[in-house]
Amino acid sequence: MATKRTRAPKKATPKASAKDIITNNYRYFIVGGLFLVLVIVLVVFLLTRGTDVATEENQSGIEAITSSVEVPKDKYETDAYPNVNTICTSYMNAMSVGDSDTMASLSNALSDERRAFFEAQAQYISQYTDYHFYTKAGPEENSYLVLVTYSLQIVGDANKLPALCSLYVCTDGSGTLYINNSDLSENDEAYILALASQDDFKQLQDGVQLSYNEALEKNPDISARVTELRGQINSDVQAKLEARKQAETEAAAAQAAEEAAAAAAAAATTVKTTDVVNIRASASTEADSLGKTSQGQVFTRYEVMDNGWSRVDYNGQEAYIKTEYLEEVNDTPSEGQEAGSTAREAGSTITVKENANIRTAPNTDSDSLGKASAGDTFTLIEETNGWCKFSYNGQDAYIRSDLIK
Repeated sequence: MATKRTRAPKKATPKASAKDIITNNYRYFIVGGLFLVLVIVLVVFLLTRGTDVATEENQSGIEAITSSVEVPKDKYETDAYPNVNTICTSYMNAMSVGDSDTMASLSNALSDERRAFFEAQAQYISQYTDYHFYTKAGPEENSYLVLVTYSLQIVGDANKLPALCSLYVCTDGSGTLYINNSDLSENDEAYILALASQDDFKQLQDGVQLSYNEALEKNPDISARVTELRGQINSDVQAKLEARKQAETEAAAAQAAEEAAAAAAAAATTVKTTDVVNIRASASTEADSLGKTSQGQVFTRYEVMDNGWSRVDYNGQEAYIKTEYLEEVNDTPSEGQEAGSTAREAGSTITVKENANIRTAPNTDSDSLGKASAGDTFTLIEETNGWCKFSYNGQDAYIRSDLIK
């Protein structure tokens, strides 16, 4: 097993776009031109990596990157580490069904772009089977570069296609294994490239490629099917990313609105009317009237506007009253109470102070259900914005709070 190696500081990198997701990381996912031929694996790793992928004609680009740490020449070990095999199996199984949450739980990073890819490709791949794990020691202590060979099937097709991908497995401080999907230092990247380009790994890749070519020869239609899938999956990925971006935008807007409402509530003051005036739907005398106040009716005021109006709460909706007819209540009462009065609790008994109209709604423009006489009592349902609500002859009814004692 490799000894502990000091990692070079990681470079700060911008958030990957959908197009760059594989380009930025291809070296430790797969090296060489294998997946340019194993087109089906494009579904997972090659959909948008562009033209930066090293091919067999571009091996010099790989060899030019040199690790400062000696790279062991040992041949890979086959299915040799049960714990490594277990986490790789779980990760691959989750990948096959697009379970990005499980993939994220098994790794140290899984971007929105990758989630979108795995979720999209799972709609077209029915299963992964026949796993084998070929392992070499990674650049960190207790780390592993694992090439996984497996078979997969396209939905609606019984043919098994050979495939191969690579995983970088690391161990955290508590001894727990995880799939390392984060950016690598240049030194670690060079180390893994050197491992992946060693003869035994290259022979393994060549063997899978040969098996894949044979599968295509037996079923030529599958190549066209794979090309079709590539375009469809790319389209699905873009749709998923756009939907997630829209959801994030809407969530941010909702949070901003909630914060604004909370700020408004924190800045709110309690006021009462000094006269009987109109309650308007907007800050204009031409706006619709929502009702009339009673003198001394209490409101929660959210804003004093420069145009001479105040924005208030009226039965749970935004309303406007001329500021000149409002005065602040110094000893803040409960909503719906006059200054100095005590809060009335639901279920308490209220007593009418003087003859009063019983209304169908909490405003003076509503129909009268009858008249209450001084001394009549009712059981309070709730009190809000200067009106007491109670049951009268089996229906909801209202009397102005200033007529109740």
